[in-house]
Amino acid sequence: MSVSKYVLALAVVLFYFYTRVAITYISTARDVKRLDAVLRSPIYDQFSTVLVGLVTIRAFNRMAYYTDKCFSLVDAKLRAMWYSAYTRRWLDTRMGALGVVFVLFVAGSIVLGGIEPSLAGFTLTFALTYSEIVMWMLQMVSEIEVTGNAVQRIVEYVDMPTEDSKDKKPAVDPPAAWPTSGAIEINDLTVGYADHLPPALADLNFSIKSGERVGIVGRTGAGKSSLALALFRLLEPRKGSILIDHLDISNLKREEIRRRMAIIPQDPFLFSGTLRSNLDFEGNREDYELLEALRKVQLIRPNTDDDTTAVPSEVSSAIDDDSAGKPAGETDSEQAPVATVANNDIFSNLSTSIASGGKNLSQGQRQLVCLARALLVRPKVVMLDEATSAVDTDTAAQALQEALSILPSDSTVLIIAHRLSTVATTDKVIVLSEGRVIEMGSPRELVQKGEGGAFFSLVQQSSEREELLDTILGAGEA
Repeated sequence: MSVSKYVLALAVVLFYFYTRVAITYISTARDVKRLDAVLRSPIYDQFSTVLVGLVTIRAFNRMAYYTDKCFSLVDAKLRAMWYSAYTRRWLDTRMGALGVVFVLFVAGSIVLGGIEPSLAGFTLTFALTYSEIVMWMLQMVSEIEVTGNAVQRIVEYVDMPTEDSKDKKPAVDPPAAWPTSGAIEINDLTVGYADHLPPALADLNFSIKSGERVGIVGRTGAGKSSLALALFRLLEPRKGSILIDHLDISNLKREEIRRRMAIIPQDPFLFSGTLRSNLDFEGNREDYELLEALRKVQLIRPNTDDDTTAVPSEVSSAIDDDSAGKPAGETDSEQAPVATVANNDIFSNLSTSIASGGKNLSQGQRQLVCLARALLVRPKVVMLDEATSAVDTDTAAQALQEALSILPSDSTVLIIAHRLSTVATTDKVIVLSEGRVIEMGSPRELVQKGEGGAFFSLVQQSSEREELLDTILGAGEA
């Protein structure tokens, strides 16, 4: 009995020291594990970025830079892994040492107590088993606590602030035909990206008539894209209002606002699937409508070379203007020429596969597909957020003019300009600076202000200065 009392007392003391060691380990290993997880994300991001921009990296001979950057990220990750391994070895060493001390004290109590050999063997076996079980239990508890970092990161993503699924205040459905004219009025509009940040737009006031083509220009950070976000209620106003057809959009349901207007964003995004599914989400449009939209944004070009594939007669009328007006059902090739497209033109096949994000297309092609998608909707209000910024100048001019020409004459179009040439022929230009309107008027009126005008200053700093002046002044004289 005396040996049992000593063993029980030592077991309690051992458990206490084991617990103290485990608590110290958990407080350190948890943070080290979190650091290890945080340092893993930049490596994955670097890999995906390099794969997307591999051609550009090779073109500018920046392979060594990105290789060194990747190595530095991996080194940081490995340092965190080493620290995690060190803390685990620290735990194992101390728990093992405590287990040895416990067994030594039990053995000493057996020797001093002079107990029978059979009882001594049983006691030593119990001491060894007990220390192993307690050490294993505390290690498992510690591991659960440490690996709980993964759950913590998931919870952080779950709790990440997102747009409310429902409006904060009661919202109503707009009239079925809204917007009917597309007139826009902005009164004392102030919006910001967060309450603690300065406003991106401050006391903005202007109005746009139905059917006007309006260019919005300004330097980086002037608030051009913020205006687009506010128009689609991605940013809620701190004060002021946006009226479309005399209805305050803050009182309307967001999903209805976004469904009835169109935007071609600065960073176009396509979904994995086919070209058809990206153009027509609901699948209720005919092939010729989709091909016509692609042709109007210059993604399909007529071709008369030998390396061509004939387009079906029911589609050719939408692609080739020459076939317009021919009697339906006419099949004589001499009387009804059939439009053709090059075999290597992937956009002539609506079943062409599109990768996630449109990564198998160039940036310019993605923008033009998004432009074609917007043209199919034929909305009353269209926002072009630098929609041709990744397209060459000639294609941009052609695509933009084609897009504007097929929209109804009463459609209101807002063009956030990357190139001033895209707003040279618009009805009105709004110049923003630090979230405020500093100039507004027709391009000709603003250019004629001379050196004192903000728009004239932008034109003078453009590489297309001479062409812009000829276009603006020539259009005004016409």
